[in-house]
Amino acid sequence: MPDELNPVTAASVDHAAFRRASFPFQLLLPFGQLMVCAVLLWPSRGYIAWQFGLHPPRVLRILGGLTPLTLSTSTAIRVINLPAVFIQLPYAIFSPEHTDWHPPGIDTQAWESVTVPLIGMVFWWLPGRALEALAAARHRILKPRIGWVETVVGFLLMAGGLTLLIGGLVFSPPTDRRDLMWPALSGGMWALLGGVGFAARIVQWRLRRKSAQSTGP
Repeated sequence: MPDELNPVTAASVDHAAFRRASFPFQLLLPFGQLMVCAVLLWPSRGYIAWQFGLHPPRVLRILGGLTPLTLSTSTAIRVINLPAVFIQLPYAIFSPEHTDWHPPGIDTQAWESVTVPLIGMVFWWLPGRALEALAAARHRILKPRIGWVETVVGFLLMAGGLTLLIGGLVFSPPTDRRDLMWPALSGGMWALLGGVGFAARIVQWRLRRKSAQSTGP
């Protein structure tokens, strides 16, 4: 199916101008969160390098010493990339140590702080595509196409995020509510991001339906 939904609107839409004016959300969101996480990890760059095998004192001195990772830094990275944390839960649940997988000799916190932002790029890329699709739909352009996999992932993020938000802020005991505050807020953010992908699929489906009706007998 062509990008234009019918010949009438095709003449009024300048696709080249739209591409120049469109915002690259699917690049900005994943790389933006990666830069934010890099800034958060910057004070502990020497410690992370040491954990990954860079032991020469001169290298560590250049990198600023062995400032350990703080709990607030690890929590912030988890909040930003919560879906990437949850996909590692099955291993932690069924492993004898009940911890996330990490290479021998590397601290779990350091490994997670590096790998979670990289895995999280995928989950930020999906709502970025959805935002571009919604922007294009305003011009009756079906690009980028939102497939069923993205729709299902978006729905799961939306449902899981809402569960965390409501469960953490409404149904949790008052004594646990403070500890669940950040996971709950992160769930709300990811419910919104997942809902964007789900909404983009619905909008594109409605546009395809209108196009079929306008071109039908």
